[in-house]
Amino acid sequence: MEIPFNYGRIVTGENYTDRVEDVKHLNSNFKALTNTTIISPRRWGKSSMVNKAIETLKETSDEYIFVFLDVFNLKTQEAFLEGYAKSVARAFDNHSELKQFISEVLPSNIRTEILLGNKNIFPVELRISLEHGNSKEYCPNILDMPQELAERKGKKVIVCIDEFQVITEYEDSLAFQRMLRAAWQRHTKVAYCLFGSKFNMMTELVGKPRMPLYKFGDMFYLKKISTGNWVEFITERFRSTGKSISQDTAEYLANLVENHSYYVQQLAQLTWFRTDDICTKEIVDAAFSGLVDQLSMIFIQTVESLTSTQSEFLRALCNGVTRFSSTELVNNYRVGTAANVKNIRKTLEKKEITTSFPNQTEIQDPLFKYWLKNHYFI
Repeated sequence: MEIPFNYGRIVTGENYTDRVEDVKHLNSNFKALTNTTIISPRRWGKSSMVNKAIETLKETSDEYIFVFLDVFNLKTQEAFLEGYAKSVARAFDNHSELKQFISEVLPSNIRTEILLGNKNIFPVELRISLEHGNSKEYCPNILDMPQELAERKGKKVIVCIDEFQVITEYEDSLAFQRMLRAAWQRHTKVAYCLFGSKFNMMTELVGKPRMPLYKFGDMFYLKKISTGNWVEFITERFRSTGKSISQDTAEYLANLVENHSYYVQQLAQLTWFRTDDICTKEIVDAAFSGLVDQLSMIFIQTVESLTSTQSEFLRALCNGVTRFSSTELVNNYRVGTAANVKNIRKTLEKKEITTSFPNQTEIQDPLFKYWLKNHYFI
C-alpha cells in the first residue's frame, strides 16, 4: 500500500495540497516574465509549490524552458557560475547543438567538455571548470546564457534558483550580487524565481534598500496552508487507503503543529502508521509525543548553543511577550538592557530560530516551541 503522506522532499501529485491561488500567482508571474522572490520560513512548501506551478504551466503551454539550480552546496562564486552554466546546458538534448551553443556564447579560454548523460534525464551534460578569482572576467557571459538560450530556442526561459541565500556567504558577496542584477535586469526573455530556506536572509537580500537585489521583481510572501484545506487533504488521504479520520481529529492534528506544512505531513504519516482502521485523537497524541521525543536531542543541542539571555528571550516568547522594548520584559526576564534585547533578536534571527514579521516575532519551529514550553521552561 502506498504511504499517503510525504515530507522532506518535493511533494507532487496526490500528495500535494492547496496553494491554488499561490500557484496561479506564480504562473501569472512566469507568463509575464516577472522576476519573483518567494519568502517564507523553512519547510513551508516553497519548492513543492514552485514545482506544482511548473507542472501546471507545462500542461497548457510548450513555449517555456525551465532551468533549475540548487545553490545549497555551491559555496563560491565560481561554483555558482559552474552550476548555473550546467543547468542551462541541460535544456539541450543534442550534443552538436550544445557544442555550437557553448562555442558561440562562452569565451574560448573557459575549459568546457560535453559529455553524454542519462538519455532519460539529461541526454548531454556540460563539464565546466573556472579558475578561482577570475569570476569578473567570465561572469557576464555565463549569466547571459539563459537569454541566449531563449533567443536561439525561440522560447521563454524561467530560471528557478533554490537556497539562493547561500550567495550571501560568498567572498565579496555584494559585488557578486551587483553583477547578478546588472546581467539579469537586461534579460527580456527570461524570468528568475529565487527562493531559499532561510527566511531572514532572503528577506534581507531583496527587502533592504542598501542591497543590490532590492525589490528584484515581485516579493512573494508565502502564507501557511489553512486549517480547512489541511482537514480536507488529511481526511481524503486516509480515505484513499481504506482508513478513516474525522474532520475534528484532522483539525486537531493540523493545529497541534500550527499548520506547518512539513510537520503536518510528518505527523499525519506517523498517525496513519499507528491507525488500523479509525484514527482517534489518542492516536494523534501518541504519534505527536513520539515525534517530540525523536526531535528532543536536536532541541537540546540548540538550547545548549544559546547564551542565557538568548534563552530568556525565548522564554519570554513562549509566555506570549510581544513588546520587546517594554520594562516588563527587562524586569521579568534576564535579558539585560533594552539595547541588548535588540542584539538578541538579531542573533536569534541569524540563527533562524526566530522570525520577525511586521507585527510579531515568532519561534520558527512549532515543535521546538512546544518542547521549550512543556519540557524545558518548567
